[in-house]
Amino acid sequence: MTPRSITVRISLFFILFLVNGCMETGDYLDEGSFEENEQEIGNTWDIGIIPASTSCPYGGALREIHMDDEDNNNKSKVFGWVGATESSHNTTFRFCRVDGSNFFPLAWASPSNVSAYYAVLKMGSECPNGSFEFSRYFDNEDKNNSNWANGDIEPSWVRANTHMVFCLFRGAGPGYAMSAFPDLGIEYGVFADLESESTFPLAIDVGYVYTDDEDRNNANYHRANIDWSRDAQRIISGASNTQLDMVRVH
Repeated sequence: MTPRSITVRISLFFILFLVNGCMETGDYLDEGSFEENEQEIGNTWDIGIIPASTSCPYGGALREIHMDDEDNNNKSKVFGWVGATESSHNTTFRFCRVDGSNFFPLAWASPSNVSAYYAVLKMGSECPNGSFEFSRYFDNEDKNNSNWANGDIEPSWVRANTHMVFCLFRGAGPGYAMSAFPDLGIEYGVFADLESESTFPLAIDVGYVYTDDEDRNNANYHRANIDWSRDAQRIISGASNTQLDMVRVH
């Protein structure tokens, strides 16, 4: 074998080694997947805020959760300010993924002032700054289900039904309070209780989304630690259907 043949064989072997290595590690991702990979290894405390439009801070990608609501006598609707959320027959939630380390309980929040509690979508591995995890399972339409999601929404997921995971900010503690929401360069909102006797302290606009979930053998459920389950259900409530209260804060 000539030296040139040896060189060619070594070069081909090296190229195949690199290609195989990329295929095993996922480094050969296409352009869209690079964006997904970047999001998936984001900050530990990332959260999802509710944007007023389909534009996200700093050019970030929009995340969407589309639920196929009940077909028969559908009562899905929105009222007041719900940002870029849409719900008339089916429901599409839209979120922007941001760094949650800048979010804290409100300075006014306390066990005697639960109207100052709020929640955001959990998008990192941990809830930030003393907030508490809870979740809502939506039993969506069984017939010809058309659920879908756009972008990484973990730890929430969408299949034939939908499971959304949230972080609840309750009472403030030493070093864990804020008197204003972070300025992210866009109008946005969070989830907050609209039924309390007093109003949410920093609300600019308020509204809610009502989803008409599956009627037949409905399996909706709420999951939270007993210590904060009642507080979470003030914000995202319901039995066989669901109401999600929202406030615009910036």
